[in-house]
Amino acid sequence: MSTSLLKPSARLQELLPNLLDSAQLSGDPYLQFRLNDDITAMLSMDDVSEALLVRSEHITALPNMAESVIGLMSSRDSVFGVVDLPHTLGYPASLGSTRQYQVIVVNIKPNQLIDNNSSAPRDAFSDVTLLGFAVPQIDGIKRLEADQLQPMDESELPELRQYTSGYVTEPDLTEPDLKAVLIDLQRIMRLPIFNQLAN
Repeated sequence: MSTSLLKPSARLQELLPNLLDSAQLSGDPYLQFRLNDDITAMLSMDDVSEALLVRSEHITALPNMAESVIGLMSSRDSVFGVVDLPHTLGYPASLGSTRQYQVIVVNIKPNQLIDNNSSAPRDAFSDVTLLGFAVPQIDGIKRLEADQLQPMDESELPELRQYTSGYVTEPDLTEPDLKAVLIDLQRIMRLPIFNQLAN
């Protein structure tokens, strides 16, 4: 596998041009994407390395792994795992056999990966730096002020609430009540599947 397999036009700078020349804009940048037709989500750009369109033949399948693990890919001279993020979070598999994947590559810090049997970070993860989240659709960059974040209601999306730090209501004229949940990367990293990928 090689980074050259990924077209430069598919990289974050091309996929998300509004991130560039953004120094004059207020608020913190978040990458907005879809978990499914009904749920919009966001990740802090502090956690995002790049966003890629990856052809399926450039992801190598792994045997004896969870169904939500798509395989291994490479970018920027690094090889890392790719998972179906919605399926990992408990939603039905929806990506299926596709010709290309929209992949969010996130930066994983050693202290974000926790042994399930301990509250301390695992030294075994010290060399883990990247992970790919395949999602149905990447929408682009949104900027949020801190006061826009609201806590999740206990009755809303109970299966997802444990992986979020709140939500924002999007000021979209076509969807005035659209809510986007903010994914907490560190909480996701505590899922057993990521221990499996790292071993």
